[in-house]
Amino acid sequence: MIRPRLTFSLLALVAACGGGAAVPGEGPGSAAPAIPVAVRNAAYRAGGPWKYSYERADTIISILPNGGRQQLVLERKLRIVWQVTTTPTGLALAVTIDSARVIGIPGGGRAMEDSARGSVLRGELSPQGKLTALTSSSDNGISHALMADLPWLLPALGGGELPRIDTLDASVRFNVVDVAERTVRSTTAGSRFEMAGTVTRDGVSPQLKLSGSGMRSGAAILGGDGRPGAGAGRDSVSMTATVLSIGQSIEIVQLGGYSLTPIP
Repeated sequence: MIRPRLTFSLLALVAACGGGAAVPGEGPGSAAPAIPVAVRNAAYRAGGPWKYSYERADTIISILPNGGRQQLVLERKLRIVWQVTTTPTGLALAVTIDSARVIGIPGGGRAMEDSARGSVLRGELSPQGKLTALTSSSDNGISHALMADLPWLLPALGGGELPRIDTLDASVRFNVVDVAERTVRSTTAGSRFEMAGTVTRDGVSPQLKLSGSGMRSGAAILGGDGRPGAGAGRDSVSMTATVLSIGQSIEIVQLGGYSLTPIP
């Protein structure tokens, strides 16, 4: 039998480090039938620094082998600074975590919050929204989670080629195992950009094996100056966590939602 202590340990890691997730059903809105010229010609450009509030909440439900259930709700509330600069090869994105608050981690998340402040995430950004070579100045749980979230927050711009299909790869940390996450995303445009994607996760360590799949949806706005506007979305991922030493499994369902809000 898997001890409750182990179960909650897994859940806490899912919460602190979980990447995106979307609740099944309709997305955050329906796309308009016509694509405005401003949206069709949208592109990321150098600018900033811009400030945002980024919030994510996850409900993690663990289903034990005996049929019992445990539930944990975790929240991340971040203030971030977003800046895009020009480089000889294109654009560079830098996102700095100005402040962080984590709610719901057993034992408290003060140390995690303190270690996240001042962390800088950097990547190469194309005018069409492709984010590559993403790194973080520190490896704390909050910055690692934000690094997994960032590519999804940038809708893929295809000009007149929308809808656009792209693939996002990220590493999501679950305690002793880093899980490879892949999202196949479709981006369409109306008065804003609408995104929908299928998610798969897979990872293994000497102690645990995790695998799962789910769905993700979201919407985002991009200003004429290349500044990201408000965004929101949700996701759901069902996973199986197997403790290899005893060959027993826990079913985990992660339901999440996020919002990105510009700060004047």
